[in-house]
Amino acid sequence: IFELLFLLKKFFHFYSKKIFIWIFFNTENKVFKAKRRYKYDQHMEIAELKKYLSNDVFKNYLKFAVVRNPYDQIISDFYDQSYRPEHIKYKNFDEFLDKRAKYFFYKNKRKFTIDNKIMLDDVIKYESLEFDLKRIFRKLKIKDKTIIKNLKKIKAHGGLRKKGMNKKKLNIKQKKKIRTAAKFFFKNYY
Repeated sequence: IFELLFLLKKFFHFYSKKIFIWIFFNTENKVFKAKRRYKYDQHMEIAELKKYLSNDVFKNYLKFAVVRNPYDQIISDFYDQSYRPEHIKYKNFDEFLDKRAKYFFYKNKRKFTIDNKIMLDDVIKYESLEFDLKRIFRKLKIKDKTIIKNLKKIKAHGGLRKKGMNKKKLNIKQKKKIRTAAKFFFKNYY
């Protein structure tokens, strides 16, 4: 029953969000995706996560997330949008930045904050993943070294970029748009 109720809630949320995005960000979601079937998801906003956890757990457990350099993050999203059939297709990277960057970083900021207040206890930078994970493991007193070895074998979204856009190829105008849209991430993490 949770799955059915969640699907209906998500369907309503999708259309109300679609209107909000269209009005405030001048872009749109193409289709309704009922991607998440379970209560917890890898891309949940922290406010939603807080609803499902007890106050004791939310307050006392270590809350951390992985953050990525905003230039790399937005380029990765561009390729992700390009390769998935359910997403809007953009003519080029500049159109993508104009129509999606502001919303993309707004959406990601909500994974870290509630009412603009950072709710995380710590952050792992993607660029220093191994070093930061070891630091988190020390905090949590995790001694299992096989986790790091296994993570090194994983290539998330590997191969999507090929020889296309990368942060070295960004021009000044593109960097400025990204810095403006990702102000929260540059200010707090980069």
